[in-house]
Amino acid sequence: MALLCTPAVPWASESPDLDPGNDPVVLAEPMSGYNSFVVTQDGIANELNAMQQGTHNSIEARQWGAGNWLDLAQDGQMNHAALLQDGDHNAIIVQQSGERNDTAVTQYGVGNEADLFQWGVGNTAMVEQYGNQLRATVWQWGTGNNTRVVQQ
Repeated sequence: MALLCTPAVPWASESPDLDPGNDPVVLAEPMSGYNSFVVTQDGIANELNAMQQGTHNSIEARQWGAGNWLDLAQDGQMNHAALLQDGDHNAIIVQQSGERNDTAVTQYGVGNEADLFQWGVGNTAMVEQYGNQLRATVWQWGTGNNTRVVQQ
């Protein structure tokens, strides 16, 4: 089941129009049970795409500003992503596969990009971007890896 959320249609089981103009958009596809996502959007033309497969995966996302974009895929168990975008035209890609992987991304500014890929068990990645036109890419394979990136 795909979900499309806009201010006019808080929760809809079918996507009425995939070209919502300036309205915020959330497209989520939970593929199995006990997954959750919480999304707050305030601004113009922000977009979140999420696919969750497995159990007990969670996404918390907040988008403020204009033209921000999130793309998330979770496959496995107990993976978590916490994402904050405050600014314009920021982008985040998160792919998690395995168990108990944790990702946190904070973006303040314009035109920032963060790409995070986690495969394995118990990996933790944090990316903080404070500025404009910053780019970070994190790849984690295996068990118990920890990464923190701060860009200013």
